[in-house]
Amino acid sequence: MGNFARLRRLELADGVVTPADLWPDYRDEHFTAHAEFPLSRLARTADGDAVVPATPDETDPVAASYGEDTNEHWKYVGLLGRQTWRAPDPTPELAAQVNGRYAYWRSTSPIPGGIAYENFELSEPFRDGREFFFSVTPMSAGQSIAAVTNESSTADSQR
Repeated sequence: MGNFARLRRLELADGVVTPADLWPDYRDEHFTAHAEFPLSRLARTADGDAVVPATPDETDPVAASYGEDTNEHWKYVGLLGRQTWRAPDPTPELAAQVNGRYAYWRSTSPIPGGIAYENFELSEPFRDGREFFFSVTPMSAGQSIAAVTNESSTADSQR
């Protein structure tokens, strides 16, 4: 659930993409259209796994100011975290997909800081037994995608 963590930095191999880049004028209460990023834009580990992390753009999301009509369950608590999808042995058709929201789901209450990614996923044609791996790891402000690709390679080598 990207808008709870207010994910706004999709870290691709060729740079960071933000919801403001994709949907600069979006102010509706519904989902945006999906944006898709092909395998060629995804980072790779030393073992060839495709990885795509998403992070907040805030250094202290707990300190955000919310609208008076924001339900308590949308107010962020917890540590700063990086959400990452990893796909071993990706096919050329693998893609990362995101959509966004300006307001919290089933409300008109704006998300602090503006539009954020809502859904963040990998997509690939069906393969029997196919697995993707999702992780959430604590992070410090300013960590880069290099940390994720190195962590994935290290974790894989320890199996």
